[in-house]
Amino acid sequence: MKALTYLSDCGMIVQFSNQFPFIVSYADLNSAGAVFDEIQPVGMDGAYTQGASYSKKIIPIEGTIVGNSQQDIEQYRSLLSMAMNVRVCGTLIADLYNGKKKKIRCRPNQAPSYAKTFGLGQAFSCDFQCDNPYWLDYEETIVPIGQIIPQWRFPFTPPVTFGYAVANVDILNDTSIEIPLRIEVVSQTTLIEINNISTGESFGVSALIDRNHKMVIDGTACEISIINMLTGAVENATNKLIAGSNFITLQSGRNQIELNKGIADATPLSYIIYNQHSLGV
Repeated sequence: MKALTYLSDCGMIVQFSNQFPFIVSYADLNSAGAVFDEIQPVGMDGAYTQGASYSKKIIPIEGTIVGNSQQDIEQYRSLLSMAMNVRVCGTLIADLYNGKKKKIRCRPNQAPSYAKTFGLGQAFSCDFQCDNPYWLDYEETIVPIGQIIPQWRFPFTPPVTFGYAVANVDILNDTSIEIPLRIEVVSQTTLIEINNISTGESFGVSALIDRNHKMVIDGTACEISIINMLTGAVENATNKLIAGSNFITLQSGRNQIELNKGIADATPLSYIIYNQHSLGV
């Protein structure tokens, strides 16, 4: 790990790294453990079922505040204390040596602890609690479906084909974790149907997407919204969900996502957006 940056929802930013003012000497980014329970279902005399779940991830950080004067140390200490507001959530970003970044939503577990100052330094410790044990890739993966992809043919002889519609895509989930999707539909239509052929999941929405509007299907929050891209107005369209629909996810392995009932245009009909998950960094 090259650096850890905490972006508090209150607007404060603190970076922990090997440079001043917040020099880190210890950080555990992979603390989530598996918890195994044995239960005896009702009516199953003598039969036990074992289940596994992940405990909450706790990320402890220890380091030293370094400044050019005692006044600097007091200022940096005040900054750290304001950022570590236990009533406000935030995002912790891990900047790795391989150039990749991971992020996780968390909140401070308690106010930072401080030791006595020594010279121009003061030791501190703090920790974050994460309800979800998984780190997410900092960058989102975006896969278009229904887009007109340029296709050139030489020599130019009639009929000239300038593109074709992508009705389905293959997405590889190389983890063992089920990944939720966000799907943004940006073309005009009255019905959108998306299927994960590999898993049998099917999703449909019967709603008017007019010009300059887009539909956002959030698989994490299980919500559907129609957004006016000119005014920013948001309409809840979750009640437009077709009966029997399931929010599409990426299961472990190869997922073939298919789009139906859409009319491809010069702009992408849909974007499939997701973050890769991992337990550690």
